[in-house]
Amino acid sequence: MRARASVIIVAAAVLATGCGAAAPTPRAQVAAYVTQANAAERQLQAPLQVINQTVNGAVLPQTGGAIALARQREQALIAAWRKITAVRARLARLQAPAAAVRLRALLLALVDHQAALTLQSARLVRFLPEFTAVLKPLRPAITRLSAVLRINQASGAASVAAVYAQKAQALRAYRLTTQQVGARLLRLTPPTMLLPSYRTELGALHGMGSAAGKLADALAAQQTSRIAPLLSAFDGAASAPGARSAQLAQATAIKAYDRQIAQLTQLELAAARERLRLTNTLQ
Repeated sequence: MRARASVIIVAAAVLATGCGAAAPTPRAQVAAYVTQANAAERQLQAPLQVINQTVNGAVLPQTGGAIALARQREQALIAAWRKITAVRARLARLQAPAAAVRLRALLLALVDHQAALTLQSARLVRFLPEFTAVLKPLRPAITRLSAVLRINQASGAASVAAVYAQKAQALRAYRLTTQQVGARLLRLTPPTMLLPSYRTELGALHGMGSAAGKLADALAAQQTSRIAPLLSAFDGAASAPGARSAQLAQATAIKAYDRQIAQLTQLELAAARERLRLTNTLQ
């Protein structure tokens, strides 16, 4: 992933050609505005470089001290966002002549988009490793549960009851894990681009925990007629937990980020076309 800088490239000297010492001509006014806008946007180079360096590692597999590193990245992006909003304020204070009103609007929209994307990136780089860490207990929990549920040999009523009780206990332990994971997920703040994945995971955890609890109750009570349908319901609810959810969230984030970069590119192109139009009109 990458963040693209918006750099104004305008032949200010050409626009200014023919300006006299009298009241500024429309050409001179446009040239002066462009020069000021150039100076303001040059201040974006440093924060945009920080964004490039920081976001490039945002969706790599998270291991070791990933959460601490993510928080450092988050702070770097927030600092860059503050600088971008300061540039935006400077651009907003510039008075554009009538001929450059559309260019001014495009530049402000472009910087607004850069600022919004930077803030979302700050939330993203922190959320992804935290999301992965929160979901981590699900994989070993389902492995332990599966081992117990595979037990299918018992002779005599007492032995069968003991196996059922063991399975019920394992299911309740798994339900407790899903509840704990869900509670930790609720403390996270997902970026807008990952809200659907986040909400889907919360719903899946609730479904898995509920299905595990119902199956545990049926096994403990030896309600054999309920076990098969409840086991099928549990298998369906537990079909996509853990690491797969984290990987899906990362893939979703990449696609969402790429869409926003594409929108940013369209704004850059629109601003470039408007600059070219101004240049051609005022020559």
